[in-house]
Amino acid sequence: MHKLSEHHSFNITANAMRHLQLRLAGRQDAESVSQLIEGELEALKAAFLSWEKIQDRRVAGTSEMRFWDDEIDFEVRALSHRLLAEFGSRDDARYRKVFFRPASEITEGIGERQQRFLSAMLNTLTQDPAYTGYKIRIAKVARAHEMLQKTGETRKGIWAEETQAKSALEIALDQAKRAYNRAHLQLQLTIDNERMVESFFKPLYRKGSVESSEEANLGDARQIDEPSA
Repeated sequence: MHKLSEHHSFNITANAMRHLQLRLAGRQDAESVSQLIEGELEALKAAFLSWEKIQDRRVAGTSEMRFWDDEIDFEVRALSHRLLAEFGSRDDARYRKVFFRPASEITEGIGERQQRFLSAMLNTLTQDPAYTGYKIRIAKVARAHEMLQKTGETRKGIWAEETQAKSALEIALDQAKRAYNRAHLQLQLTIDNERMVESFFKPLYRKGSVESSEEANLGDARQIDEPSA
């Protein structure tokens, strides 16, 4: 029997437990072990599904943040071109008052530095009457800035949820592996046929076998330590 270790992913663990569950189905001499494995497998799948759903929300939030960041880039560049056309030079005091840094530097990255620069720029544009003729363009920059901040705050909350869900999944995965590994000894105590007991457990390391090919096709694409998007 190949034991599940800390290195085995969710997919391999779930597949091994499912194999054991199917092999034990209907055996009265293994009923207690079968129920235990079934319960641990269901708990593991539920924990994985919960984590997966939250991760999908976080990925969607990241995509929305990138959209609003691109909108900021576009609107700030458009405003820069409009002011240049109006004032004629980047050295003009009215232009430099707004673009105290190059437009690309003001919008660079997503984070506190970008928010600080944009807030300063928007304060100048909204408080100085010299720029009242650009209300529509200013409103577009302000809207993109506001939405980026909102989506960023929402994403922070999702990060916290994902961290909790990932911790719960890791606990469920560890408990499932322990139950699976203990099942071998428990079955030996109730079934007086060692080869039969061994047949209940899916080989995990046999190279070139049908099992190895099936596992390769499954791919283990969603391991717990999957890089965050």
